Amino acid sequence: SPTDSPTATPTTAPTCVSALTFPGPDTVVPDDTYRNCGALKTVVFGGSVQRIGSHSFSYSGLETVTFQGPVVEIAANAFRETLITTLSIEGINLVIGSNAFRSIPSLETVVITGTTSSIDNNAFRQSFNGTSGTSSVSITNVAGIETKAFLRSRLSEANIYNGSGLS
Repeated sequence: SPTDSPTATPTTAPTCVSALTFPGPDTVVPDDTYRNCGALKTVVFGGSVQRIGSHSFSYSGLETVTFQGPVVEIAANAFRETLITTLSIEGINLVIGSNAFRSIPSLETVVITGTTSSIDNNAFRQSFNGTSGTSSVSITNVAGIETKAFLRSRLSEANIYNGSGLS
């Protein structure tokens, strides 16, 4: 159960708050849980994450996401059209679904370590389009990236490794 800040209500239905902490381990966020929550600005995952469901945080005011443990799955549209600027994720056979981080022009830096099984089509479509002039992706040990994963994104630098060298 998450802890809503500033008021902790882990046993009640999710409410639209400004900050959330999921203590973990093995967190699962159901589909559509915080969709359209404009007040939500910060989410902290304190332990491992099994699954972040479809549209869990899409169309919210989310600016900061912190993963303090490994992640297994980020479903389709999970963070679509949020205001995130930086992502750092440790994957365990991580699967990033289609449109998971779509249309996030504020996104500037993505670092994915650990192992990544797949990054689906449109996962980062129309992201990295901000005005900073620099944007980068660094992914280590990835098994597969669909050809349209970064469609219409303005990346200035990409370092993607498949475990045996640059892919």
